[in-house]
Amino acid sequence: MPLDRHGFLQFKSLLLGLDCWNDPSQRWAFLLEAFWGEEWLNRLHRHSAGEEAAVELVELLNGLESRNPDGLSHACTLFTRIRSKFGASPTGRGPVLTQLEFALCRADAPIRSVLFIAANAEHQDPDLDRLRTDLEYKGIREALGRAAGPAALTLHAPEFAARPADLTRALHATQPGVVHFSGHGEGVTGLYFEDGPGPARLVSGDALASVFRLFKHCVKVVVLNACYSEPQAKAIAADIDYVIGTAGAIGDAAALAFSAGFYQALAAGRGVADAFQAGCAQVRLEGLPEHAMPVLMRGPAAVTTGA
Repeated sequence: MPLDRHGFLQFKSLLLGLDCWNDPSQRWAFLLEAFWGEEWLNRLHRHSAGEEAAVELVELLNGLESRNPDGLSHACTLFTRIRSKFGASPTGRGPVLTQLEFALCRADAPIRSVLFIAANAEHQDPDLDRLRTDLEYKGIREALGRAAGPAALTLHAPEFAARPADLTRALHATQPGVVHFSGHGEGVTGLYFEDGPGPARLVSGDALASVFRLFKHCVKVVVLNACYSEPQAKAIAADIDYVIGTAGAIGDAAALAFSAGFYQALAAGRGVADAFQAGCAQVRLEGLPEHAMPVLMRGPAAVTTGA
């Protein structure tokens, strides 16, 4: 990994704060749930006192070179299990989990899955053009379906008619590597989400960035396939490795073409920067003028446009 002293103490404190940790039988049952079938688990002493057991586990995980079937470190497996079983409460656990995940999981986390989020806000605002988000999802599904081996990506069940709360719920449930938003944007004002029977809701870049900040341990790419979404991309890029937005208006046909080219390249094992250029090239190949509209950000100041 390795952990510095501060990280070591954070990790130990996190374990000691778990409800099960000071009861040896409950602790062992929890570890079996998290690491079932892992031979290295037998190196631990099952009946150690709480603090001794925490130190022993942190030292063991800190020295392991093996990984889980998804290619992640075993510490990442443990953090995911803690979130699932105990949540981010009590106060203080959430920030510590996020810091440890950032330190131990972000750098080595491969892209394993894609979450498709669509907000068809034109149903609530007649001034917005109709988008074929169903066709966009179908194109992504077809592109990813051709991948095999290390390039294979899971496409999670889509979130259509997405409300703001649906975004956070889906992120918690899927922990994706790529988040793809398909919808409408309104420049600095925000992206449109649906909001029950009322009017469509605009969500600002700062609000979106605050959500993605909580998932920077797993999300490596955010694609905002919406008009005028560059301000939101810039805000999110402060915490996420790769963020794609658009510098202006982009038609439905161009959005579909970009998605097809981008995910075809990912499915072929290309990196994100190459896949971005492939998406822009696909727009140009279709004879559409918006090939220069998509922008790729690595940090809020580093912007790449389509060739």
